Amino acid sequence: MDIKSMHIDKSMLKNGWFFIAAALFLLFASVLYFRHQIPLISYEADAIGYMARAESSWLTAHPFHGPAYSWAIKIMMFSGVDAFSAGKMISILSTLLLITCSWMLLDRKPLGFFIPFILVINPVLLSHSVLVLSDMMAAALFMAVILLLGKYPESGIAMLFAGVTGALAYLTRSLYLFILLLPLLEWFFKTKPSSKIKHLSFFYIGFLVTALPWSLYLFIEKGSPFWNLNYLNILFKMEGLDQGWREFPYFDDNASLSMVLSQPELFLKGWLKTLFALPKNIFKLFPHVGVLSALAVWFWIADIDRKKFFFILGLAIYSILIALVWITDRFLLVYLPLVAVLLKEAVVKTPKHLRFDASFKSAPSRLIAALPLQTLIMAMIFCITLALSLHNVPAFFNDEPTEFKQAAEWIEKQPQQPGTIMSAKPHIAYFSGAAYKSFRSSHLHMLSMQELVNLLNSIEPDYFIYDERYSLQAYPNLKSLLTPEKPEIPESFSAVHVIPGPKKLVIYRLESN
Repeated sequence: MDIKSMHIDKSMLKNGWFFIAAALFLLFASVLYFRHQIPLISYEADAIGYMARAESSWLTAHPFHGPAYSWAIKIMMFSGVDAFSAGKMISILSTLLLITCSWMLLDRKPLGFFIPFILVINPVLLSHSVLVLSDMMAAALFMAVILLLGKYPESGIAMLFAGVTGALAYLTRSLYLFILLLPLLEWFFKTKPSSKIKHLSFFYIGFLVTALPWSLYLFIEKGSPFWNLNYLNILFKMEGLDQGWREFPYFDDNASLSMVLSQPELFLKGWLKTLFALPKNIFKLFPHVGVLSALAVWFWIADIDRKKFFFILGLAIYSILIALVWITDRFLLVYLPLVAVLLKEAVVKTPKHLRFDASFKSAPSRLIAALPLQTLIMAMIFCITLALSLHNVPAFFNDEPTEFKQAAEWIEKQPQQPGTIMSAKPHIAYFSGAAYKSFRSSHLHMLSMQELVNLLNSIEPDYFIYDERYSLQAYPNLKSLLTPEKPEIPESFSAVHVIPGPKKLVIYRLESN
């Protein structure tokens, strides 16, 4: 096996710009690590599930999320940190890997410092760098696969590692199963026919060895090695997105893949609408300046090489698949390196195309010729991006549900530890060590106050919690619970603790308990 092709370029070691950018990112990430104290309610809704699975068995299947991120949290917890801290650490390391692979894969000259620095100060990347979500880890592993396939095509070891990394990306987010297609396409671009099968086999050996144990577990437990229910997200997009997440459980009882395929017109309309909306949302990853990257698309593609080919191919397949559901920033993290390199290309190429013919001696042409356009454009991009990060990132984390943390701390201090907490979100139950019963599973949005009393008498939770931050929006039929002194509150409801803010939260006990 050829390992020479995997050596670290001396130029990489000599180029201090990357290491300065990496150090700057770690500084920003450290600040955000201590700033982020509890998972966000809506955007980080899956965090509690990842953390809970990390604290349970290695073999815990989830219908929508792969196991690898929870495994990574579990491994990080061996260092002595709790699951929430471990999840943040994994996301920070994943972000650093994404930045590193982007710099190694994409053009480093000229302006070799541009890509790592513009990524480091990007508000979307910084916000997601400490979230306990699997998306950053999956995006980083995807970029690592593209790097190995595109930059080290003749190395058996690189292909082996690409297979292992691709399997980990798939085990993180099942959407990345399409990575299996990439080496098949790479196979056709090999120049040495005798090495085709050998290098191809290394990739699939790595992928199979890594993914097979989990696939066998799914086959034994669920009846399919690829078991998941992500097609329900497609159905949710088609039928219920305007109704809110509280309606999602209704699909679990009767939905099947055939229901998705039975409405081809609705399916196709939703898919194409999302697909055509992708470019606009991708450019918005760099607010106000991302549109400049559109100027450089043709400049960059015109000089295509093997690395760019795999990068574009991977993103094209990803775009087709992600458009099946909906667009949110965390699903678009894989496009951050693309917009970054296109912005760099705009900085390099646009000034050249703005130069007027030297024979045209007008005042505007002389002025433009005298201006350092490249420096001005680059300074504008950096200043706008940094300013937006300084504004948007703190605002993003200002929405943390700190009253949930206060509620969990109050419950923990009670002499009798609760067995079950019923609430709209699992945060309080998780951080207080109680079992969780969700509003959604009991369809509380459909219940009257008396029906709620009957339900709670049968469930008998130790605490029932209603909050202003989420419950009020998702379950407005019960909004009177925010005001315990109101006469319509059932007599059996006893408000044992009220947290006034930042968003009001009321903790109830049933007197029968």
